[in-house]
Amino acid sequence: MIKKREIDSFDTKLEDRKEFIAAVKELKELNIIDYEALKGYEKENLFEAIWLVLTDDSLLKAYNKAKRIPLLEKINTLITLLTSYHFEKEELSSFINKQVIDIKTKLKITRFFTLEAQLNEDIFKALVFMDQNRDETLERVLSTSLYHDSKRFERVVKAKVVSILKAIFKENYEEGLSEEQLLTEYGIVRYPEIFEFCGLIKLTIRGCVIDYSSLLSGAYLNGEDAKELTCCTSSCRRVLFIENKANYIAYIKTKREDELVVYHGGFFSPMKKLFFTQLYKGLTKLEFYHWSDIDLGGFRLFTRLKKEIIPTLKPYKMDKQTLLLNKALLISITDNSYLLMLEQLLALKECEVFYDLINTMLTLKVKMEQESLLL
Repeated sequence: MIKKREIDSFDTKLEDRKEFIAAVKELKELNIIDYEALKGYEKENLFEAIWLVLTDDSLLKAYNKAKRIPLLEKINTLITLLTSYHFEKEELSSFINKQVIDIKTKLKITRFFTLEAQLNEDIFKALVFMDQNRDETLERVLSTSLYHDSKRFERVVKAKVVSILKAIFKENYEEGLSEEQLLTEYGIVRYPEIFEFCGLIKLTIRGCVIDYSSLLSGAYLNGEDAKELTCCTSSCRRVLFIENKANYIAYIKTKREDELVVYHGGFFSPMKKLFFTQLYKGLTKLEFYHWSDIDLGGFRLFTRLKKEIIPTLKPYKMDKQTLLLNKALLISITDNSYLLMLEQLLALKECEVFYDLINTMLTLKVKMEQESLLL
């Protein structure tokens, strides 16, 4: 509602006043607004108050007159978009379903999307791509493919997509995940991935056998070359995956000759998953171990690697003894919701190997980062 004191602040030149009065009367005739004339000044067309007519028909006319789209129409357009595709990946499907329910219930667009239909379409295109992608794709190639603009993803869409991924993974992994880690999980990278490992191993790539055994400070393999890997052999006795880069670098300096050490890096992309799978298939007779933080994220990284790629996987330095021998290095857990999520792991069969360790962590309310063992 516009009040008299606000009207007085308008420019009162004759031409301006005539234009204003004409507009008010036109909108009243369209039943978009109504007004109350100032008593004693009816003939001079002075107004006590002006207000919007709040019937559905009048509101629709107001939106049309202002050349704006009604909020409810924007909401329905977004719901139609979000339900136009069936996601295969469980975490994406669950997220989208929750958004649809929240939007319908609250009649409000959630923070992950916007009032701008085109931007919502572009965000959704990226999510659909992530659901379908099984390869490594450079950010700018992705952007050109989806939007015909090599920089639109980075400049406009990326922040929204990353916020969605952070919401999806916040309960499964420790905080502090980088944009790079989150996008790499779905094969979206700024530069080709590089895989790192160290040990007695020979890889057959494009028909050529490459011996990495003499690279005592670690070897590197480009993700594009890893796609062409057809065979791997090793005289080692075991394979050890290490989550943290600092631990990997420190460990290979004094590693045993009979072990192959592989940098895990936390999340793994479709390409890294392919590389890890090829290693396991070629070296399946060896013992496989994984070393992560002793915390929620570490347990979930271990169980995922075991479930999706290496069924024979065993934990390394992720046990009750390691925890109790390093009491000075432990981190207190003060968040009750974290403790609850930790306790919930005791109901999961795949976490059985950690039951004793988890119970000790719950009793002491502590966790431990693997980097602390470098001190």
